[in-house]
Amino acid sequence: MERLHGPTMSEALRRRPWRVAAYGAMLGRLHRQLHELTDPGWLPRLSGDNGEARVLHLTCTPRTS
Repeated sequence: MERLHGPTMSEALRRRPWRVAAYGAMLGRLHRQLHELTDPGWLPRLSGDNGEARVLHLTCTPRTS
């Protein structure tokens, strides 16, 4: 994964509000792809881990002003 530069989704939505359905579908696809990522193996485990590794992504949400 890499960081992309450009307008945020919320900025793009303010300029083109008629694209709300397309942007919502895009965000859903991105979240599904993130959840399909496997554990790289070097991440520390959290206490209470049930053995099913997950990656927490905190930056895939449209920024609001």
